[in-house]
Amino acid sequence: MVFHSARENYGRCELLHSGKIVLPGVHLEGKILFRAGNIDYIVHAAAVTTSKDMVRCPADNIRVAILGTMNVLELALEKHAAGVVYVSSMEVYGSMTGSEADMPVTEDRLGFVDLTSARSCYPEGKRMCECLCGAFVHQYSLHITTVRLAQRSEEHTSEL
Repeated sequence: MVFHSARENYGRCELLHSGKIVLPGVHLEGKILFRAGNIDYIVHAAAVTTSKDMVRCPADNIRVAILGTMNVLELALEKHAAGVVYVSSMEVYGSMTGSEADMPVTEDRLGFVDLTSARSCYPEGKRMCECLCGAFVHQYSLHITTVRLAQRSEEHTSEL
């Protein structure tokens, strides 16, 4: 199945032009309309990733993340998909401070995210979507793999 990105204005905020993925008949953030055909796997990589847009419309960003992920997972259940890949972000780890800052980041350590910052809608939205994926695994036995994209600074590339 081919995913197509759609750029369009949405509601009060123009940021969601980058926050919608469309399958034939499926709007990620809106009501799922897709009914025909089979789906084997879904790769859910849709997200608003521009910091300026996150700060300008944080509530809309959270809504797109949560409702979009819910709709993708419900579609996977409805279509008996073999699996879903949810593309998350290294930002779920937050900021490591103090003595933790020098320690390697591991899957079981989450750092600080300032919930009063508008930009926190992105890492917290990703955390909540990962939680939602876990809930679908537990409640519905849906096979979901979460991958966290990361960046590597140039100062460490010589160690590779």
